[in-house]
Amino acid sequence: IEDLDESFMSKLDFVITLCAEEVCPVIPSKATKLHWFNKDPANPSYDRAKLAQEFINTRNNIEIFIKEFKSNHNL
Repeated sequence: IEDLDESFMSKLDFVITLCAEEVCPVIPSKATKLHWFNKDPANPSYDRAKLAQEFINTRNNIEIFIKEFKSNHNL
């Protein structure tokens, strides 16, 4: 976040975070902030098949969020 240009940050309409268990960053912007919770798929206790399925689930969740976002904002 610290590396983002101030002029870029001031032009944002939305900031979307995908944080799971960790603390989401604070974005110094007047943009509308949305949080799309997703469980972190990178769990070291998962076997290879479970890990792959969790990444697929996360991808699918983000796709649903994007479709809803586009629909809600007439995009």
